[in-house]
Amino acid sequence: ELCMEFQVYDYESHVFEVLGPPSEAGYISFIPQSDGKMTIKRKWFVENAELRKETIIGNQAIAFEDIERHVKTMTSGGTRRLSPFRRKRFDVHMESLKTGHIFGIYFDICRIVGDEHSVMSQCEVEYCRSRTFFDLSDVYEEFELIAAHAEAFLVEHGVSFQRNLYSKLDFVRGHFLTRAA
Repeated sequence: ELCMEFQVYDYESHVFEVLGPPSEAGYISFIPQSDGKMTIKRKWFVENAELRKETIIGNQAIAFEDIERHVKTMTSGGTRRLSPFRRKRFDVHMESLKTGHIFGIYFDICRIVGDEHSVMSQCEVEYCRSRTFFDLSDVYEEFELIAAHAEAFLVEHGVSFQRNLYSKLDFVRGHFLTRAA
């Protein structure tokens, strides 16, 4: 994708699990920006799946100490604050010249803030968007092609992996439950 082929991010994410009802379930995370504002990321899902609804809204004038109060205005469901994590992310974006579909391969290293032993490394393949007026039916075919390419890259470089739908919510929820036990 022109001028966005490779990107690097490093940020903290403060996660609130939305416990229900099913139409609200998922999580809301607050990502502090370097300018003092906040990015809010929300994902809706009951269980991990390939397709999940997501919104990301940046540049929100929300003070860090107000995020717990603010999350309650965003959902009618109950919420639970989970362990914050720091995410280092390396993104490779690509656009299909044939279809205009844009995909990303994201290499993540996530660490629970204050617990250097709780680490998750992940390689995600994601459909981002399309620049096309054509039918979107070929998105899955191209997605699988790119996923196979990412898997081949990991194998070629001797990286062991499991192909699954394990999410950052699973990671922080697991840490929270272990800590609470």
